[in-house]
Amino acid sequence: MLPEPWLRLKHFIGAQRSAEISRAFLSGKTCSKKTCVGAALRRLTPLRTMAAELAAVIAKDDLVIFSYGGCPYCRRVTRALDAAGIPYNEVDYDDLDDGDAVRSAIRATHRHSSVPAVFVKGKFVGGCNDGPEPWMGILPSLNDGKLAQWLRDGAPEA
Repeated sequence: MLPEPWLRLKHFIGAQRSAEISRAFLSGKTCSKKTCVGAALRRLTPLRTMAAELAAVIAKDDLVIFSYGGCPYCRRVTRALDAAGIPYNEVDYDDLDDGDAVRSAIRATHRHSSVPAVFVKGKFVGGCNDGPEPWMGILPSLNDGKLAQWLRDGAPEA
């Protein structure tokens, strides 16, 4: 049986890295239980902090967009929101010291690896045109009036 931190690690660092650590622990060749658990906890603590900071950024504004400066889909979203007069907070991964880690945290938490990643009232609503659920996508929701409803009442659960 794996130590309890591995059960949480998979969520924070992804299945591949979690599996590597798990194999190392189970094989007994690269680390003892004590050093593996210590390594797992050292990795988990900063990721918890990042998850908390990420949640705070997402909760701060009604509409938050995580993007890359050169992404054409990100520009389409911001232009459409600007044209509609809807305020938003855009967080560009390139402007962050740990942008890749933030993107990985969003991918692990929301099953969304492309940009933009859009949040309405703290809830993930997909990217430019789609997301992991059929109803997701900021441009379709803007065009059919759902975005205005979400900004008023809150987005549905994914």
